[in-house]
Amino acid sequence: MVSIPPHFSISTDGFIRMNENQLMSYPLQHIISTVESRHTEASQIFYYGFTEWATSQTPALSTGWDWELIENNGITTVKRVGLPRSNIMI
Repeated sequence: MVSIPPHFSISTDGFIRMNENQLMSYPLQHIISTVESRHTEASQIFYYGFTEWATSQTPALSTGWDWELIENNGITTVKRVGLPRSNIMI
């Protein structure tokens, strides 16, 4: 298990501050993704969920976001909904 150096402590606002090069030294691993669905009034199925990625060291670096599947003219794409959530401040 890799440890975050002491200069990467958690700030009082909950963020761990680092630059992009430092962040690249700590690979994120997929933790969880959920998939939910609901039927629309047009009898279509709407899929959505969230995903979370984090490091295995303590304190963990973490990021996650909500997503939805969009179908347009027969092409399905994944779209992020809203802003990502993270304890990383670059």
